[in-house]
Amino acid sequence: MGDFTDKAKDFDNEHDGAVDKGLKQGGDKVDDRTGGEYHDKIEKGVDEAQHRTGDGDQVD
Repeated sequence: MGDFTDKAKDFDNEHDGAVDKGLKQGGDKVDDRTGGEYHDKIEKGVDEAQHRTGDGDQVD
């Protein structure tokens, strides 16, 4: 499992913008599917995930 984790961390470090963009797109999709009912919680979760991956939020 360690090798997989190392590869995931390397990918994230090399492609932080793409990872952040994917997290945002996923959050937007969930927000759409829930009719915006959990918008604030989803936004907070996406922001937290973006800050925990790579150097932080690369996508507005």
